[in-house]
Amino acid sequence: MIVIVIVGILSAVALPNFLGTREKASAQTLIGSMASQAKLCGANMVIGDPVALPAVAGVSVNRGAICDGTNNVLITNTTAFANKTQIGGVRCGADQANGVTDQTCTLEVNKETGTVTGTWS
Repeated sequence: MIVIVIVGILSAVALPNFLGTREKASAQTLIGSMASQAKLCGANMVIGDPVALPAVAGVSVNRGAICDGTNNVLITNTTAFANKTQIGGVRCGADQANGVTDQTCTLEVNKETGTVTGTWS
């Protein structure tokens, strides 16, 4: 009986942490897709080879979907994360989600250098 109580207490403590891992992994997957788009865009801006970015579910590309170096390109997630408290610590570029208000990651590709910066909002 004591073993059952101990296992119950341990699972009550561990289960919320385990479920939060799924939301964090989902956020990292989406941001990873956004980062690969941003790197492709930045590389093509630098070498002067304009390319249209492939469509990714849950992601929007603002200010021109073609990376030709005429404008900075913004890549933003359009899918809201189910529980923003679970994505605390996830990085969007160098910016880290606070787990309270952050829900939208925006990556900006600089038109002149091709560098990528990210911010949470």
